[in-house]
Amino acid sequence: MFCNMDAMEQYLYLPVETKNRELDAKLLLACSASEAGFSVVLGYKKRLLKVLDELPPGIFLDKSMPLDKMQKFLHLKKLGHTLVAHDEEGLAPFSLDEYQRRRQYGNELLEHCEYMLAWGARQGNFIRQKAPLHAQKVIETGHPRIDLTRRGLRDFYKNDVEQLTRQYGRFILFNTNFSFGNHFFGEGGFVDFLDRSGKIRDEQHRKFYTGLQKHQERMFDEFVSGIMTLHEHFPDMTILVRPHPSENHTHWQSALPQDEKIIVKHEGNVLPWLMAADVVVHNSCTTGVEAYLLERPVIAYLPVRDEAFEGELSNRLSDWALTSDELRHHIGRYVSNGDSVRPNAERQALAAQHIAALDGDLAADRIVRLLQTIPLSRRSLTETVYQQLQGLKRFRRKFSLRTLLGHNTHKTQDDMAERHKQQKFPGADLNELQESLHTFQTLLQRFADIEILQIDDKLFRLQAGR
Repeated sequence: MFCNMDAMEQYLYLPVETKNRELDAKLLLACSASEAGFSVVLGYKKRLLKVLDELPPGIFLDKSMPLDKMQKFLHLKKLGHTLVAHDEEGLAPFSLDEYQRRRQYGNELLEHCEYMLAWGARQGNFIRQKAPLHAQKVIETGHPRIDLTRRGLRDFYKNDVEQLTRQYGRFILFNTNFSFGNHFFGEGGFVDFLDRSGKIRDEQHRKFYTGLQKHQERMFDEFVSGIMTLHEHFPDMTILVRPHPSENHTHWQSALPQDEKIIVKHEGNVLPWLMAADVVVHNSCTTGVEAYLLERPVIAYLPVRDEAFEGELSNRLSDWALTSDELRHHIGRYVSNGDSVRPNAERQALAAQHIAALDGDLAADRIVRLLQTIPLSRRSLTETVYQQLQGLKRFRRKFSLRTLLGHNTHKTQDDMAERHKQQKFPGADLNELQESLHTFQTLLQRFADIEILQIDDKLFRLQAGR
């Protein structure tokens, strides 16, 4: 399968965990890297991790690298891979204390990374304070997801925006972020999962999560009530509810009435939905930041207040509605009175503190230039022996008695986990990636000689034409 991969090339491995959130931005990064001479393997994270011991050594750029998973990453280092991290969820955490308990940034963690990429100055400074011995490894590159909000790249989603407008007409978009109060695993499911995974550090940490769960359960009910109020006052407007990928989408469908004007749907990247909507409503959700950067009307609905569980950046970049009446008023301004988004110097300054590469060179290009400073990877004799031992272990697992008998004592739990992963990464195909590549080529007038090859049903390789 991987026999045509020349060990003399420089490889970049880009895992994708949540397709709708990550794939487009990582494809842009992959294109930039391929243009610079990298051979890039892009695809589903679980699949990529399974085959990395068969692949030539390269740079593994993960969405996060928490200390409690360090054994897995040290395994990759023993295979000769270089580790770089860019925290996908580091832009607007609820609480820096809770964020640190989850990520455990410190000297021990950064010792094993070549670089830790930061969204901007706020996150970068925070990580440097936690890991002063490796502060030089923290680089504020911005993120390719933000590249896609730039005016010059918004037409990447032009066809999607037009399709949404044809399908739904004028609509109000509710983006929800209630994975603790409405998780795919059911009531209390996410806290239980964190507990089983050893991710709850202490009793204070548990108290935070159980408090967040109760807060989001109340918020869920308030959002349902608010949606019903808006439906009564704006009967001609469609209301689209787009739950977080880790939420229980069926719960939303059950809580809301069956009405052609109220639709629950999570499909594709969120950016075209933000651009097609007349107005966006959220609560402490990163989509509030993205809607702001896209210059769209965006409202933070805060009917239940607790600053411990509120996303500072996403809410401060939005108009506030503390009650359903205020929500109705703000939405009326945009959908009935024709108000438009006005420049706001305070919000612009706030965004710049948190996000690098809002203009100038793309974040994708800044990251690639940094990766080019990493020497070409070669496997040492020790790493080669370790790789061969992993191949032997893989062979033994494949033909173990447990595998042959199909024995699984946790089938129900495993099936639910697999359905959750399927919801987050439903698959990708070569045609959609090639169409996206063609759009980038047209918009940027770059990447003309890049080709995409399909390795298997979940992995793809990008490289400049040879």
